[in-house]
This record gives sequence, C-alpha cells and structure tokens, in this order.
Amino acid sequence: MKILAVDDDEMVLEILFSGLRASGYTDVDLAPSAKAAMKKIEEATTPYDCFMFDIQMPEMDGIDLCSWVRKRREYENAPILMVTAMTERTYIQRAFNAGATDYVTKPFDPLELSTRIKMADRLVRDSARAKSAAFEIQDLRDKIENDFRVPFTEPVTIFGVPSVIGRLNMENYLRQLSRSGLFSTSVFAVHVTGLEGYYRTLSASDYYFLLVDVAESLCTALGDREYFVAYAGSGSFLITVQHANAITPSMVERQASEALNKMGATQGFDGRALLQYRCGEPVRIGVLFSGGSVEKALDMALEKLERTLLARNEGAYVSARTPGLGLASLFVK
Repeated sequence: MKILAVDDDEMVLEILFSGLRASGYTDVDLAPSAKAAMKKIEEATTPYDCFMFDIQMPEMDGIDLCSWVRKRREYENAPILMVTAMTERTYIQRAFNAGATDYVTKPFDPLELSTRIKMADRLVRDSARAKSAAFEIQDLRDKIENDFRVPFTEPVTIFGVPSVIGRLNMENYLRQLSRSGLFSTSVFAVHVTGLEGYYRTLSASDYYFLLVDVAESLCTALGDREYFVAYAGSGSFLITVQHANAITPSMVERQASEALNKMGATQGFDGRALLQYRCGEPVRIGVLFSGGSVEKALDMALEKLERTLLARNEGAYVSARTPGLGLASLFVK
C-alpha cells in the first residue's frame, strides 16, 4: 500500500514513518505542507492508496487538502486519515464533510494508529478488487447493469452531495465525537417507501442517481443544521444531527417529500411509484453508545425505524448493517 503522510512537524512525520514501517508499510512518502503534498500527488507515476493529513498547517490546512484530493477522480474512494491535535466538533465536522475516512487525535497510540491503518489497507484491497472487476467489463455496460448490480439490501456510498457520506465514515465520525466527549449528537433512520420498486425496474446507474436525489431531498429537509446522511441499504438512510429535539419526524417527512417533488426526480420513469418518507425515533449518542458501541446505536436507529413501519402497518424491512463500497464502486472512471 502506497501512503502519503503530510504534517508540518518534522518530528511527527518521523514518528509516522517509523510507525508505518514497523507495521509493515514501507512504501511511504512524506510531505511537510499541503502544497508539497499536492505536488507529489500530481507528479506521482502510480497513484497513492492512502493518505494521512494533519489539519493545522500554514498556507493550506489538511481539511482543504482532503477536499482537493477528493475532487480527483482517481481518489474518490481512497482512505484519508486525519491525524491531528484538533478535537473540537467544528474540525471533526469539517473533516468528514470534506471526505475524511477516519480521524486520529494526537498524541496517538502507535497500536491504535496501526489498527486504523490496517482498516484502511482492507478498504484499499476491497476497492482494488472492485476496480479490477469494473475495468474488465468497462466496455460491457449491460453486464455492469445486470450481473454486477449491488443487492438492494447493501449500503451505497453517494458522492458529490455535501454532508452525505458513507456508512463507515459515519461510524468513524461518531466514534471520534465520543472520544472527544461530544455527546449532543443523535442518529435516526429514514425509510423511503417505493424505492424497491424503482430498484427492480431502473438500470443500476439510474437507480444510483435516484438515490442521489433522495439524499439531496433529505439534506434540504435538514436545512442549515449540523448533520450527516448515509445510505444504509434496503431503502433506508441514517442521519446524524446535533440537537435532534428540534426536529420532528413529520417535519422531515413533509419537507423531504416536497423537495423531491420539486426536483421531479421520479418523473419520466415507467411504472413510477409514489415515494414516501418514514422517520424513526432518534437515538442519542451518549456514554452508553461511545467507542465500539457506535454500531449498536446505528443498529438501534434502524430497529426503531422498523418498529415505526410496523406500527403504521407498512411492513418490516431488512436492515443493512454491513458497510460496503456500494453501487458507486462499479462506476470506475
């Protein structure tokens, strides 16, 4: 795995370099600034597989560098770890909104850092397998649409919509809030009734762009609040939001539906169904759901949504609880 570590502190770079080599990662480049990193990225003969960015650096900070990297098509899925002393919510929020995959605070434990890097390595290997399969069939669109269609129950990473991230990124975001003692965030789930009908009738690409429209409608409903949205599969979205007591399920359902109708997102599709939003009750991310229990909080949000659907006599759904690259990984540029 080819790694680029960026920090304006030479000692931190040395520690990172030594720690990575001790963990078996020897293909490591170092950069003392964001501008130096951009030069290395642009001149690299083979792309980097993983990035590690400090946040506070002169001229250009690591969050802006993260955003710049994410705009490059070859790095849409590359793991980006923020390694920083900044623990305030605003930095964590900005970093994940810019596309960070994980967030490690200084001073860091070498064992913990090694674990995070190994998780990133696993993501790189999974992405490489997906890209290999996609390149082999890049001239056979019908095969992509039919044989390589992601199951309806699987999570999908949606790109290009501010505050919409992957499920794994959401888990890492919530873990970092918990580590920093920031417990004012809640998570709730939203089910979009009618998506499965579109899944069965639309092409894989058209279904993906419908998910993009639905995600944008949820963002419109959430307004200027501090939030993240992730598609969890099975027609359900997970939403983290600060101070959820100011949000009511009926408000989200109504405003998201209105936003989607204004987009005309379902117009022109044969056999179109009426999409309806159904919100579950929020789950507070507190001490009981800190650290490794974040997954339990997300699962509980999905379970509360399922109970809401049952109470409305709309049937249960199958929740998707395993993070994955999702449909977007098939469309390799």
